[in-house]
Amino acid sequence: MGRALVAEIEAFHHNYHSERLGDGAQINDRPLTSIYFGGGTPSLAKVGTFVGVMNAIRKLYPSADIEQCEITLEVNPDQKDLKDLLKDFKKYVGINRVSLGIQALNDTDLKYLGRTHTTAQAMESVRIAQDLFERITFDLIYARHPDQTLAKWEKELKEALAMTQGQGHLSLYTLCFEQGTNFHKRLNLDSKRKSKISAPDHNLSSDLYELTKKVTAERNFTQYEVSSFSSSPLEQSKHNKNYWRGGDYIGIGPGACSRITLNNKNNNNNSNNNSSNQTYSRYALKNTLHPKDWQSNLLTSIKDTDPSLHIVGNPINNHNNFFKNTFEEQEILSEQQVIDELLLMGLRTKEGVNLNSFKYYSNGKDFNQFLNPTKTKLFNEQGLLDIDTDRLVLTDQGLSLLDTIVPDLLLPPTVNK
Repeated sequence: MGRALVAEIEAFHHNYHSERLGDGAQINDRPLTSIYFGGGTPSLAKVGTFVGVMNAIRKLYPSADIEQCEITLEVNPDQKDLKDLLKDFKKYVGINRVSLGIQALNDTDLKYLGRTHTTAQAMESVRIAQDLFERITFDLIYARHPDQTLAKWEKELKEALAMTQGQGHLSLYTLCFEQGTNFHKRLNLDSKRKSKISAPDHNLSSDLYELTKKVTAERNFTQYEVSSFSSSPLEQSKHNKNYWRGGDYIGIGPGACSRITLNNKNNNNNSNNNSSNQTYSRYALKNTLHPKDWQSNLLTSIKDTDPSLHIVGNPINNHNNFFKNTFEEQEILSEQQVIDELLLMGLRTKEGVNLNSFKYYSNGKDFNQFLNPTKTKLFNEQGLLDIDTDRLVLTDQGLSLLDTIVPDLLLPPTVNK
């Protein structure tokens, strides 16, 4: 695993940071602001695996101030020898922020959610992390089922806020019944089946969300994104804010996604992009999902591109072939796709979408060239949407209707010229 991770980082750096691509594009040196070890339970891997990853990052990005980076590790509350493990990750890897997957503070719902830890273990894990790190975050899920009342959620949320001791970060979000997940399958079972579950209705979910905002505000936790709350701006997630602002990111490992933006020389746009005067190309990549397949494809690609390569650290001669063979999905996003992502992500936040960022990605176009004018006017008059001179942002009321408003705001692709 460690060998494959390091090889992938090296290939990314060479392909997107060091070499000119066929269309004349080249990335500028950009600051490294955050590193996130997530995507499941990374803490189950050996500490040495991540020491190798950090060493590779330091070597390939010598100008990066690693000491100032936000370096987060996802951890389960029932991780074996949690205290000793976190000490090692802090000392040898440089972890300075911990994210705990708490999800609920009652044992009945933890079992319902398929979690293996108990409430007692959850609370103890928070205390351990607080003793070792200045910055920690943990998550709770609400709107889990129709029986979760407002009173029950308020009690649980207040317990969670008390655990923070007035400082930190919470991710508070509704349970998603996404297609392909176990919850989605159980949702669609015959009513006679014992494992059949039901989703809470929209009104209950909405009431739970409003209660969440009220209780967190009373405890001086500020909402800065639809599901993110912090005791101060310093506690906000740098890593997630980069996603929401449309920043670039490199995803390493099974199922990881990446977005890389390259300036085009002389506005010579790649033919896969729709706009004839596109000043950049934004690449979207997605790794093979299954860990064994990912590692096998990755290491096989290395051998195919350079048969002499048997250890990490040797140069990979043909990175273009390496990337063709390694990723499940690769594409250059159209201008429309880039703008849709920017709006969908940015409107989740209290800061909204910055006009300067928008104009860069839209080649100087304004918001109104991508938004439905009738819906924009209606939402503005209803107090759901604000359009300032420098940003587009949903109001508090609008944010609670995020999933309804955003799709209506966007013009169909054929309309955007």
